[in-house]
Amino acid sequence: MITVDFAETIQRPLEVVWALLEDPNSASQWQSALIEQRLTSTGPLGVGSTGVNVRQVMGRRVETTWEVSAHNPGQSFTVKSTSGPVSYELSYTLEAVENGTHLSFHFQGDPKGFFKVAEPLLAGNIKKEFTEDHKRLKKLLENQPA
Repeated sequence: MITVDFAETIQRPLEVVWALLEDPNSASQWQSALIEQRLTSTGPLGVGSTGVNVRQVMGRRVETTWEVSAHNPGQSFTVKSTSGPVSYELSYTLEAVENGTHLSFHFQGDPKGFFKVAEPLLAGNIKKEFTEDHKRLKKLLENQPA
């Protein structure tokens, strides 16, 4: 099992941070391994919304489908994989603070097949990728005009 927890304060209003995180089309702006992400359901993002993402993971092109399993607008959301080489659940929780938004991130994944054999290497890769991606997210948000 691979677990990653991350917390950060971003110097931007909660609404701005939420809008970027909730938009699947913006993910490629700050997630380096993401090749493609799109919704496969219609309507606004909420519980039951589905999508697919394609990533470059350890030199392999990996496609995963996902579903939003919890969605509290402006506060938190959780996404679970529904297919792919790693069964995972990831959650974001946001809280308005004096100087911006406190963001908490939690990921838990269980690799299968090739990735199960390579789990120690994959775990290090995932932790590094999430850390670097969230640094890019913070920079992207904080460099936006107020």
